[in-house]
Order: sequence, then C-alpha cells, then structure tokens
Amino acid sequence: MDVRIQTSTKVTAVELDERNRATAVTVVRADSSSVRIPCDNFVLAGGPWTPAVYKTLFSSSSIQIDSATEAGDWIVFRNQNPVAENSVAFVGLNDIVGEKLP
Repeated sequence: MDVRIQTSTKVTAVELDERNRATAVTVVRADSSSVRIPCDNFVLAGGPWTPAVYKTLFSSSSIQIDSATEAGDWIVFRNQNPVAENSVAFVGLNDIVGEKLP
C-alpha cells in the first residue's frame, strides 16, 4: 500500500466511481500548481474545518459531519523539551472539564 500525505494543499475535486468510492483527488499546491492524484481512499483531516471542507467537496451528500472542536477551541503551549523541531501534541479538556471552555 502506498500512502501519500499532502500538506499545504487545497482539495478542489474528488472523483468518484459508480459506487461513490474515491478514485482520484485534484489538489492545488502552495505554488498554485494543480495536480490530479489517483487514489483508492483518502482521509480528509482538516481539524475543526473538516465539516466545512466536506460540505464543500460533497455538497449533495446527505452525510452530516459534526465537529467535536471549533477553530477557537485551541490553546497553544510551547514545549520546553521538544523531541523534534516541529513536534505537536493535542490535549482535549472537554471530557475533563465537562463543558466547553470559554
């Protein structure tokens, strides 16, 4: 299995077969170039923007994706002892606090 992770791109189209399975995606890269990428599956990982991106790509879909977090639900901490130059960790507090933080 070949896995390709595309960052700093904007998905502009998804090609589906007769059974609504993804066969290719078209993305625009940061340099404004457009490329078609054949695929068997793809993961839409847009964080809190995933529901909005899904609705844009699949406007006629009856599937409704609920967001667990919103764009403003993030707190950024500086790691004083990072294991890598660009390491990231996620901590969700909703289950601990029991309500959405202001």
